[in-house]
Amino acid sequence: MTIKQFFKGGIFAYANSAENFVRCNYPQQMHYTFVSDLAIADWFGMKEVKQTIKQVLSEWGTDYEALTEFIVSVNWMAWFHDALSSNGVEGREEFIKFYSEEYYRLRDEFYKRFKDNEEAKKHFFEMTD
Repeated sequence: MTIKQFFKGGIFAYANSAENFVRCNYPQQMHYTFVSDLAIADWFGMKEVKQTIKQVLSEWGTDYEALTEFIVSVNWMAWFHDALSSNGVEGREEFIKFYSEEYYRLRDEFYKRFKDNEEAKKHFFEMTD
């Protein structure tokens, strides 16, 4: 079954499902719409996901709290796709691999951007530990 067959309610049902998945599994309060942004992008394909990531880094890359939440959202999207795959949705492996690898790339980028900011590093550690 494809993602569009699984989510008959369309893109908004899909984005809502991603948000609910994170809310049910992640104890921290989310303040941004990054999970929905990523879900909407990946509904359309990998090219759109990559563009969304590029845009977020450009617009939010100097805000350590926002960037932390975005990186957390990227990680949760890997888990969301894993759950979808476990429920018979086809074609999720590419997204699982991409989001997993992207999490580590973005984590390294975060530490590079905020290497001298102890408050930022502490926040990141608390949100990702």
